[in-house]
Amino acid sequence: MSEVHTLERGSDNAKRETKEQVPTDKVKDAAALAREFRWRLRLASGDTSDDEMTTGARPAKRKRPDREISVVSESKFRNFIPRRWDYIFDEPEQAEMETVQATRLIREDEWERQWSQWPRKELSEGDMTEAQVERKRSTLTRMRKTTAGFERERFERVSETWNWDPS
Repeated sequence: MSEVHTLERGSDNAKRETKEQVPTDKVKDAAALAREFRWRLRLASGDTSDDEMTTGARPAKRKRPDREISVVSESKFRNFIPRRWDYIFDEPEQAEMETVQATRLIREDEWERQWSQWPRKELSEGDMTEAQVERKRSTLTRMRKTTAGFERERFERVSETWNWDPS
């Protein structure tokens, strides 16, 4: 990069010496190539900052407004700005208690497989006992207008707590 700065701002003699070192048959724009290499090196090293390193009396790059920085930092992809939602509704959480007849854990070594399958076939097999089930349900709905109508996403989360020994 120091050679690029010499090409752009150096004396005539220094510019001539630097140009002679560039293979012009293969490289048409040495300054652009050097900047491209520096940019790729910064990306490969994991640096995602847009700020230039300042040396000497060079002015620093202008800072972006806070609004743009927050949008960019929310995304995994650089310079990607997601479309905004026109309407977001977060319904209040609903809790309910229910008493059900269900099978206790049969084998301690397979309880993850047994309880992760849906619907639970094993719940109606074996010795049935009474259990208290507390369900908490939360729903988030968001919508936006599109050219063909509108788009709606609905997220429903159900959390269950099973208790065979109510106290």
